[in-house]
Amino acid sequence: MKNEKYSKPIQNIILDTCILQYSNKKNIQNELSEYLQDLIERKFDLYISEISIAELLTNLTRENEDEGAKTISYFKKYTVEQNTLIASAQLSSIYNKVGINNLDISKVDGGHINLSDKIIGATAILNGALILTANIQDFPNPYFIPVEEHLLIYRNKHGKSMLYLQLLSPNIMLINKVFNRRK
Repeated sequence: MKNEKYSKPIQNIILDTCILQYSNKKNIQNELSEYLQDLIERKFDLYISEISIAELLTNLTRENEDEGAKTISYFKKYTVEQNTLIASAQLSSIYNKVGINNLDISKVDGGHINLSDKIIGATAILNGALILTANIQDFPNPYFIPVEEHLLIYRNKHGKSMLYLQLLSPNIMLINKVFNRRK
């Protein structure tokens, strides 16, 4: 009989950097940890992209940097290689073709989805992985399709708050179709 503990995961999940940031916040980390544990128990494997290391550790105090480095150590990593950078540039071309980079729903910083999120998206595409995020505008539908939604309710200093998480799957067929039609 096969040992269930060592069975192959059903799919890998890349945690968006925002998930790592939330995991270090005292008022939400227990609820988030429970959900991540639930994903593991359902045979998902949790990864981060190496780009999240730079995002997570930027502009931190020494104490927070140590805490961030500890968080990073818990997860397997996808390396950011040349093919990932090329795929993120291609994803950017798709977004530009359909006008996503100029939509008001995208990032506040200049109205664009940032390069780090395109690298995370490209990593998911290249590895057949899902993305877990609380920043769904960074992975626009229909290019990334929700396969699961989860609402975390947690306490803050004003009472209760909610954090809406989505597990997203890259829409490979649409991405290829739009990319191949570009001029």
